[in-house]
Amino acid sequence: MKTTPYAELERQYAEILDLEHALEVLGWDQEVIMPAASGESRAQTLATLSTVIHKKITHPILVRLVQRLYRQRKDLTPQQRRAVHLVRNRVMKATRVPATLMREIAL
Repeated sequence: MKTTPYAELERQYAEILDLEHALEVLGWDQEVIMPAASGESRAQTLATLSTVIHKKITHPILVRLVQRLYRQRKDLTPQQRRAVHLVRNRVMKATRVPATLMREIAL
């Protein structure tokens, strides 16, 4: 069975959201219960995860998919159009920030 472009966007974006959730849990753990001596190691982990998320959201395949769906938005339901609009805004903002800068910010 062939996957629709919108279903592919949902799949890829769900992976990004899962990674962001993991990042949030690690950040919470760092602030609440992690021993102070583990800070540098955790910072490296958070920076790596932030970089992976940034690379996924700026990956050329995802960028092209979002652009394609945005051009074809008249064929989508209102909910799908809104989702594409929101993801497109996020992708376009992320593509303006180099991955190296994202890592530095995360550290």
